[in-house]
Amino acid sequence: MTDINLIPFTFEGKDVRVVTQNNEPWWVLSDVCSVLEIRNAPDAAKRLDTDEKSTIVITDSGNLNAERTIINESGLWSLVLTSRKAEAKRFKKWLTSEVIPSIRKHGGYMATHQEDTPETLMARALQLADKTIKDRDAQLKDVLPKASAFDELANTDGLFTLRDSAKLCGWPEKLFIQKLVQSPIKWLYVHSSSGRKLAYAKPIKDGYMDVKQVTVFHKTTGRETYGQPMIT
Repeated sequence: MTDINLIPFTFEGKDVRVVTQNNEPWWVLSDVCSVLEIRNAPDAAKRLDTDEKSTIVITDSGNLNAERTIINESGLWSLVLTSRKAEAKRFKKWLTSEVIPSIRKHGGYMATHQEDTPETLMARALQLADKTIKDRDAQLKDVLPKASAFDELANTDGLFTLRDSAKLCGWPEKLFIQKLVQSPIKWLYVHSSSGRKLAYAKPIKDGYMDVKQVTVFHKTTGRETYGQPMIT
């Protein structure tokens, strides 16, 4: 695949290129690794599942027919959630507040530039909307409710339940939790007696997670309060 549909974004002065395949976004792995300060992109690719990565032929830095690894949304979150760099949290917020909402609302990405005028942005948005209607008219009934639900989630105070975070990443909830439990970063652990998923102290201290006190009523033990792990 060539870079004909390659879309450039800029995160804190670094290029983050996105390409769409079958109306799904894929990120250039080397760009993501640059943002997250991951020095060895090939090693990062090895940690991803086969269906989370692919390749694309692009031209950059004067190289012709240079093959680059690209990763889908699942692979992207695998790298972001296992990074302890300060940039990871800001990168996650940028993705969830700007990039991901763009594709949920418009069916595609709309890159913006500092010099863009409101008129330019509006024209580009109208072009994107027109293309979206033509390409995805048959899917509107399914897309619009999801966009509304995502907007509601994205406009919260920044705390996401594990279930909502899994939906945001496009993963089944069980798989998402499994990745957090098995991650070498040690995000979650399973309590030996209750079986509840609990957050480690380190990600809470670093600001990546928080704990919300939840009270439930159990038919045998009565009122019970426990700490529900949240992702910030």
